[in-house]
Amino acid sequence: MNNDVTAIEPLALPIDVSVTLPGSKSHANRAIIAAVLSAGETVIQNATPCDDVRLLVINLQKMGYDAHWENEASGMLRIRGGIPAGGKTETLDCGNAGTTLRFLTSLACITPGTWTLTGDEHMRKRPIGPLVHALKTLGADIQDTSDCPPISIKGYSLLGGAVEIDASTSSQFLTSLLLIGPALKQGITLKLKGILTSPTYIELTEKVLRDFGVSIKKEGTMYTIPENTSYKAQSSYNIEGDWSAAGSFLVLAEITKSHIRFPNLTADSLQGD
Repeated sequence: MNNDVTAIEPLALPIDVSVTLPGSKSHANRAIIAAVLSAGETVIQNATPCDDVRLLVINLQKMGYDAHWENEASGMLRIRGGIPAGGKTETLDCGNAGTTLRFLTSLACITPGTWTLTGDEHMRKRPIGPLVHALKTLGADIQDTSDCPPISIKGYSLLGGAVEIDASTSSQFLTSLLLIGPALKQGITLKLKGILTSPTYIELTEKVLRDFGVSIKKEGTMYTIPENTSYKAQSSYNIEGDWSAAGSFLVLAEITKSHIRFPNLTADSLQGD
């Protein structure tokens, strides 16, 4: 038993400080998928290895993608893009990471191999049916378990085309399909059914697509990525700070009349938080 005692002096309030926040997992996971589907090398900065990001990288490595931490503590990730030719058989455990499982569901459908996507007890109760149905319509060999994970997938090249998607449960279903759109020979056209949840996160997806050189056309409830479109690797790509991580500091500043600055947050961020 360690009996060492560390004395912590209370803050002298109010404070005037600058706080650099961890990277947004929402931004990071979108950028990582774009990078692995890009021809060339991308170095992503500030991809803080929270569970969603860490599990995405681990599972991408299992699938044969070339994604490795240059400096995990700082969130520096080096990715050499390209769909592996391997044809592995792997179980991809996503824990309780929703973005990881949903983004990998579409990616696994275009990655040669036999994949089982699963997660913890909570994740295995979260609906995935609308995304699975849309991928089947595109020709994917995919089966869920009563509209939930585990999901069984035999991955191969998909042509793409037009499909409807119900994103009223989660906007991540739409994002998942948009992210693989540039890797489909015929591109993809997605027509929304129902009311889109968390629309700002779709705007974040659009931003990442543009950042990696992909144009997306939006007309009403229709999203189109044209055929013969491809991602362009970025030599250095920075992940913005996580607005949700600023919450406790913002409350502290408000109740103590402190001044706290966040150099890696922007007021025009597309994070829904």
